[in-house]
Amino acid sequence: MSITYHERPGVYSDYDASSVTATGTGAKVVGLIGTSEAAAGLYTVTDYRDGAAVFGEDSQLGTMLKLAYENGAATVLACPVAADA
Repeated sequence: MSITYHERPGVYSDYDASSVTATGTGAKVVGLIGTSEAAAGLYTVTDYRDGAAVFGEDSQLGTMLKLAYENGAATVLACPVAADA
């Protein structure tokens, strides 16, 4: 959806609006990188519960997984990294 506003002669503003939470038939794939105690590598996660079991609910990656699934993600590609000491 595009909206154009006429502010004064010769000056226009154009806005594009979209939503991650909009329903549709397309599968949403999200990539996340965050801290976790899990072994390094690329994980394909299709369910929050499975991801939380691997990365931990209280880890940074676990929190991001929860937000991704609440906002309509179908699949998450997650890459855990160690926290800097």
